[in-house]
Amino acid sequence: MKATMVAALRYEWLRTRSVRSTWGLLVGLAVVNGLATLSIAQEFLNGSRSLALPDDVLRLLTGGSIVGSVSAVTLLAGLIGVLVGGQDQRRGMSSTTLLAIPRRGVLFGARLLVTACWAMVAAVAALAVSYVVAWERLGARWGTGVITRGHVVAALAGQVVLSVLTAILGLGLVTLLRRTVLAAVALLSLPLLIEPAVHRTLLHDSGAGWARSVVDYLPFRAASSMVHLVSVQGGGSTLWNSSASLGGALFLVLVAAALAAGGAMLLNRDV
Repeated sequence: MKATMVAALRYEWLRTRSVRSTWGLLVGLAVVNGLATLSIAQEFLNGSRSLALPDDVLRLLTGGSIVGSVSAVTLLAGLIGVLVGGQDQRRGMSSTTLLAIPRRGVLFGARLLVTACWAMVAAVAALAVSYVVAWERLGARWGTGVITRGHVVAALAGQVVLSVLTAILGLGLVTLLRRTVLAAVALLSLPLLIEPAVHRTLLHDSGAGWARSVVDYLPFRAASSMVHLVSVQGGGSTLWNSSASLGGALFLVLVAAALAAGGAMLLNRDV
């Protein structure tokens, strides 16, 4: 079993490493986050934001949010999972892969680990590029001290964890749906279209407190608490506080459901 898993990991790593689109997404994620940091840095130069506020520093390094609380780092990491899991179907290599690794459970486990590794590397690289951009743009005002106060490091760790979980969600979706484009649309639609629509509907049609509570438990919205500071001043632990832990747990339920459904589909389909 151990030898089979090692062989599966080697096969999956070589397969994903040899495809240009995998590297393209990784580089693209770093470039997009770097450009976002470059744009946000102008707000610091104009004086509208301050390096004294950990929340502003966190926004600078994570590139801010596309919509609601979802950053480009999170979504592009999810597309890495879709790409890693969907390359076989897209390139017509499913039969070849199953001949090389006939034990489908082992194959799925290896693919899961490789996806998590690619997402972690991509997220760390994106944050590192943003750090370099901020240092170059802000000059003497920038230093290691700006990220060591206010639990900014914990929030950045939360961003990496969220990126990995989103990539694994993408893997589960593409394994279940068997179409790369369909899985990508499903993944992007949830935070960009479905959750904002539910948010607007509930808060517009109901002024009750329960509606706001339901909105806070939407998967991506809840998970975003892992990348938030407890306060604007950065007080309190970010990654391990109760809100972040609950948000991560709720998102993990969605990820586990997608993985279970995708794994069952892989184990029972012909090819």
